[in-house]
Amino acid sequence: MLGRIFSNLYIPERYIKRLLWFAIAAAFLTVGTVILSIDVLIPSDDTVALEVGDIASEDIFAPYDLTYNSKVLLEERRQRARENAGLRYVDIPNVRDNQRKLMNDILIYIGMIRANPYSTQAQKIQDLQAIEAMSAITETRWRSVLETSDEEWSAMETEIRQLLDRTIERRLITEEDVLSAIANFDIRGSFSQTQDRIITALVSQLIVPTEMVDEEATRVAQENAAALISEEDAQNSYKAGDPIVLRRDIVTELQIEALKEYGLLQQSQNVVGRIASSVIILLLFMFVAIAYVAQFHQKALNDYPMLGMIAFLFLEFLLLARLFADNVPIFPVFPAAALAILTMSLVGIHLSTILTAGLAILAALMVQGEGALEFALLIIISGFAGILSFDNQERTDAYFKAAVVIGIVTAVGHTAMSLWTNDDSALVSIVTGSALAVLGGFFAAGIAFVQLGIISTIMNLPTSLRLIDLARNDQPAIKQLLREAPGTFQHSLQVANLAELAAERIGLNTTLVRVAAMYHDIGKTLNPHFFVENQRGFNPHDIIQDPKRSAQILISHVIEGDRMARRYRLPQRIRDFIREHHGTSKPYFYYKAVELAGGDPSKVDPTEYMYPGPIPQSKETGILKLADSIESAARSIQPTNREEITGVVDMIFQRELQDGQLDESGLTLNDLKQIREVFIDTLEGIYHTRIKYPGQENNGDDKKIAPPKPKPVEGSTPAAIASAVQQPLAKKTTELKAVDSPTRPSKPIKNEDKRRSQERKRKTSDVDAIIADDAIADELTQEVDMTRKSALPPLDTSTSESDSQPTSPEKKPQSNNDQYKRMSAEVERVDVEEDAVSISQPTTSDTENMATNHAADTEKSSTSEQEGQQPKESPKNAD
Repeated sequence: MLGRIFSNLYIPERYIKRLLWFAIAAAFLTVGTVILSIDVLIPSDDTVALEVGDIASEDIFAPYDLTYNSKVLLEERRQRARENAGLRYVDIPNVRDNQRKLMNDILIYIGMIRANPYSTQAQKIQDLQAIEAMSAITETRWRSVLETSDEEWSAMETEIRQLLDRTIERRLITEEDVLSAIANFDIRGSFSQTQDRIITALVSQLIVPTEMVDEEATRVAQENAAALISEEDAQNSYKAGDPIVLRRDIVTELQIEALKEYGLLQQSQNVVGRIASSVIILLLFMFVAIAYVAQFHQKALNDYPMLGMIAFLFLEFLLLARLFADNVPIFPVFPAAALAILTMSLVGIHLSTILTAGLAILAALMVQGEGALEFALLIIISGFAGILSFDNQERTDAYFKAAVVIGIVTAVGHTAMSLWTNDDSALVSIVTGSALAVLGGFFAAGIAFVQLGIISTIMNLPTSLRLIDLARNDQPAIKQLLREAPGTFQHSLQVANLAELAAERIGLNTTLVRVAAMYHDIGKTLNPHFFVENQRGFNPHDIIQDPKRSAQILISHVIEGDRMARRYRLPQRIRDFIREHHGTSKPYFYYKAVELAGGDPSKVDPTEYMYPGPIPQSKETGILKLADSIESAARSIQPTNREEITGVVDMIFQRELQDGQLDESGLTLNDLKQIREVFIDTLEGIYHTRIKYPGQENNGDDKKIAPPKPKPVEGSTPAAIASAVQQPLAKKTTELKAVDSPTRPSKPIKNEDKRRSQERKRKTSDVDAIIADDAIADELTQEVDMTRKSALPPLDTSTSESDSQPTSPEKKPQSNNDQYKRMSAEVERVDVEEDAVSISQPTTSDTENMATNHAADTEKSSTSEQEGQQPKESPKNAD
């Protein structure tokens, strides 16, 4: 529809494709971004805006039972474990030896100052105060040191060294430990109070920590202690109705976390960042999907209605996932399998798999809090279950089977995930979730069934449901075919059987092939008696005696069939079969025209005798073309054994391959080998030898001349192939040659003429029964009018571009409209001739006379043959 609109606007085709691509991609990105970011674009009324430290203005209660692993509780308990793990210490290297050496140097220096006879006491005190390590000792203490006798000082030195050793040998870690050690000095010996103070003052200056904290060992110990606290040890649980936040409470971090888990908190997020991330994610997804389609379904890239429908379906289920994302208990009911079934029916299993995986990833991103992984896994499990279980699409009970499998697989998956994350107290939740999963399976299958029917009706697609409906015999087109062209109907049944078995052998859509085979010849209902399978002893082409006009009548059934398909709203895929089942081949009358031209093909324009095509563009249409040709040839030749059947099949295969009719079908040599085997086996079952019943041995009715054994086609010329195909029909053609014999009695008797006239009147009804269509009746009596009636009516402007595909490698083919113009010109030319000869409209008597003359001429032709006269050859329809 959009393509026609752009065509009317005279926009080049390459720009039309770009505009359609841009429109679909832009719509997908816009809608998808809104769905992914709607929580930040439009906050829900059920959420609250709170932060840690706020005072709650209302009571908030848990809407349903929920148990989740709390990150807040987990961190609190791990921090407590770290603190309880304590610190790890290590000895300070050489601290004790350094302090002993320093004390020894200080004592030697003090002794030297005491023994200096040349210094005054003031000078000595000044020199002692210069000791950096003893800067805290007062002048009074140094004066006392100088005033102490040598004997007393000697005893004090010994005690100072011993007290230092006893103190620093202890484990001194912190400043508190140092002060405690100094306060608990154990001075041994008899010293005065002043001397005790001097000893304490000197030793206390050199008491320092002997150990320090080992940072690395402490960190390792703390982390090991924290690692012992698992996520299951920090679960937070709420029952439905439990208060999460009460009015006037100071909101804590744990409460904020609970509100997030329930999706009740309005999170302050960067709107621009969310939108940008959504666009990037959707672009990546589109790139993967388009790359797959370009690799495996190249034709689908130009099927814009289908691309738009796939995008619509994905966005539909993405929006549905948004509605489910905030409610963890109903995750199992989500009908992800419906998307899988729909896309598999419309496109194929591989793209369906990609879309299901993409939906799972995007749906998980929309889940706030715990449950994202569970939601994604349930979507993948149920979607893949739908893809794998929905195998026989031709049967309506396939949906019930898929529903059961989806429900059971999803229930098992939900149970496994619940047991992984929950404890035994969640048994009721597990049972409830499994029951919802089973219900979700039927929910998904029901959605797929209903929506597939709606899509197939709106878009006129050959879905499984649509094909099942078209296969019914009460369809208008099938009823018309059965009523007006019963021979063609039986021919279509046989072709459908052959094509269906061949399609099944190489793994194609058998329902599509069978239904298309039933409709491929509906164009013959307009002129049914011009096709041999509908004739009853009388061939209208014998009257025409113009190969070109006969060929145009045969060719018209393809174009008329496509027009009828549009009128009956048959899917485009079925119309492809109608247009391609003859490809660009030539009917029998082309070779007849060459024969009448003296055997010179250059005198005959092949495009005037060529089907409009295109040649088969798919394996399915290629199979139908082979089945149609082989069934027609076998019906004419009537082979009696497998050898003759093999000859017929090989002849048709060789002809189609030599003409290049299967070059674009995609059929491989292996496919053709298997199709050939199917055709031979099936035809052998149809044309097997039958046992004669008693009494039939001498019954002359069952005697017939055995058809000639089909000969292999020699050479590659179309004339040679056509000769081999028409050879089995020679005997039947001979029987009709006498129709146009010029032999007549030289002097007819008057009474005999009157008798014949009366006989013609009596046989009018018989002729009318054979040719019910007024247009064909006119043709039999009025050669000019037949051309007008059999010519095609003008094609409507809605004819698709595929109606004008190339038809021949020899000459640039003409479109259906060109062919129609050519035929219309012929009609106008003949109309002029009609006025010149002034042929009147046929009456009942005239039609009766024609039938009588036909019977009489046949009888006299036989007489002529006995007298040695050769009857004129009559063309034979070989559609």
